[in-house]
Amino acid sequence: EPDGEALVIAHDWSAPGMTGLSGRYRLSELQPEMVGCWREGAIARIDPPAPGGSSGALAVGGNAAGRACAALSAGVVRDRALVGTLFIQTLAPRIWGEDQEETLRFAAERIWAALGRTRAEARLCESEARLRLALDAGRMAVWQIEPEHGIRSNRDLNRMLGMPEDIELSLAEINKLYLPGELARIRRTAQAALKRGE
Repeated sequence: EPDGEALVIAHDWSAPGMTGLSGRYRLSELQPEMVGCWREGAIARIDPPAPGGSSGALAVGGNAAGRACAALSAGVVRDRALVGTLFIQTLAPRIWGEDQEETLRFAAERIWAALGRTRAEARLCESEARLRLALDAGRMAVWQIEPEHGIRSNRDLNRMLGMPEDIELSLAEINKLYLPGELARIRRTAQAALKRGE
């Protein structure tokens, strides 16, 4: 979570017999050594207990019968803040190797990067949808001017100017549509805004 003090597991996949971990947990309630590794972006491992020893179960919810006997987790850190973690666990005893640690760390970074791209795309789609609603409601249009190609008109702009929707207007053609003196006023206003850094 944004305050960096809680872990939210929205979805997880658990094999039959394994207790699911979905939920919200305060980091202060989890194993301090494990959370410390996460905050450093390091691998936290829970190896099987020694014969006759206590369970090395991951201290996150569930009952002892369904908890992991061995677990491996990787913290994801951005700007010195813990932003996520990826972990795997097993009911059967298992000793984790360095190659498995590296694979988990690599997977955690790749998954976080993919999530970032997905969130950015979702924000862009939402922004474009809001812009479209505003343009439709205000009967406005957007166009762009490129140094090499001139103006890039679109159907909305053409429709507002009373032109066929499928033609490509030139900047000179659009400038002819202004009322006398209006184009000069717009240019002065734009130049003043540029000088103000707007």
